[in-house]
Amino acid sequence: KAKDADALLNEARQMAELLAQRLPPLTHEQLIRMLDTYASGTGGYAPRQPPIVDENGKKKRQRPVESNILLVVLQKTVKEHAHLVAADLAKFLYIGIPENIQKNDSTSAAAEINGTRTAKQVHSYDDRVNECWVEWDGTKAELAELLRECQHGLAKVENLLRKEVKLRTQIQALETKEEEGASLRAAMKNETERKKFLKKLQGSLKRKGRRAVFDAMLLTDKFALAPEHVDAAKTDRTIFIDCLPIDVSVEEIEELYSRCGPIQSVRLFNLRPDLDPGPPTPIERMRLRKKQRKAGGNKQKEDRKRSPVYAKIVFKTEEGYEAASRDELRIFGMVIRRHPARSIRAKDATTLYLENVPRGLYSLDVETKLSRALHPDIYIGLDVGQNDYWRPANCEIRFPSFETALHAFKEIEKIDMSSETAPIETEGNDGDDMFDDLLPEPECAIHWMQTPDDASFYYTRQTNFDP
Repeated sequence: KAKDADALLNEARQMAELLAQRLPPLTHEQLIRMLDTYASGTGGYAPRQPPIVDENGKKKRQRPVESNILLVVLQKTVKEHAHLVAADLAKFLYIGIPENIQKNDSTSAAAEINGTRTAKQVHSYDDRVNECWVEWDGTKAELAELLRECQHGLAKVENLLRKEVKLRTQIQALETKEEEGASLRAAMKNETERKKFLKKLQGSLKRKGRRAVFDAMLLTDKFALAPEHVDAAKTDRTIFIDCLPIDVSVEEIEELYSRCGPIQSVRLFNLRPDLDPGPPTPIERMRLRKKQRKAGGNKQKEDRKRSPVYAKIVFKTEEGYEAASRDELRIFGMVIRRHPARSIRAKDATTLYLENVPRGLYSLDVETKLSRALHPDIYIGLDVGQNDYWRPANCEIRFPSFETALHAFKEIEKIDMSSETAPIETEGNDGDDMFDDLLPEPECAIHWMQTPDDASFYYTRQTNFDP
């Protein structure tokens, strides 16, 4: 039965979709131009002849167009993609296909579609092409599995390499620490070298020199002392603990002061575990006590000794703050490993200490840096009698309230206090660089409490505080 116009149009659309799916865009465009030339009868190609039907509606047998013409045209246009569309295009153009190209016409491919394989797996009416595709799919799956295994193996190798690098870094750090510890122990054995080392160590902790005093002036009502401006929650829940052991930990502080109430946060200041030689042996402790007795260490002194380590504790409730700031703990303190650690209320902490100011900064430079950091709420100015062109080693900044000091502390921590000018050599430098490689230049830091002048004795356990 002859096909009507709608059937032919539907068949043409299906062929167009098939060509678009199997060919790259540029190759597809070239093939369409060739087919247009072929259909118009120009270019030396025979136009497509419709089937001849007899009186009974049966197709008469026609002499097929030689298929080699189509193959030559496809090789010039689609080239290496000819096998993807040759059989289907020949069937669409009513061109006879030799038996060596298609064995069973379209029956085997159609049977495969209706059978175990899906339509997507059937790429052509040429069974040989379909068999190649089946073989390619299998090879592709095997290759994907091999690549996946290689990727997993590579990830394991990279993980092992990272662990190796980490272990090497840790071993190198331990070796460096052991070498530095050996150098320090060798220096501490000689009394003369020990004194020289402690002197240089103290200089690396806190520079000696002029001390500049600054006063904070409020420029806005943000920190006014009116009840509506004061953050009473922070003031009524924060305390400071001074004179802590040099190897104290946050867990130890939480365990001790959680008896007063639930703790929100704990922050330790001035910890230097790199300078800690470890707990002294009983013999070393006995020698130290004997040396202190000979030096008059048992005499009563006006100044109360304290270690450089201190902590800031914020309680969750006001009851915990009240329990931790009782008069007994504020006057006598809590004994932590022979260290009398006193409680200091937040409202009494209204002064900040800027230590180890870079050598190239004048007092006026420090004032400018601090005022810019706290602008527009607070202005920092030198106290009366201070010189603008001093080169201070340490600074004292006084605030009207703890809330103001807390705000300034957070902002000053962000400041880069480095000097743009070259550092000035200090007087009295003996040129002995034996300890200079071990002790770096002191870093500028902001604190709630002053670092004591004998901090190096505490860090190296040269005091009688240790149990």
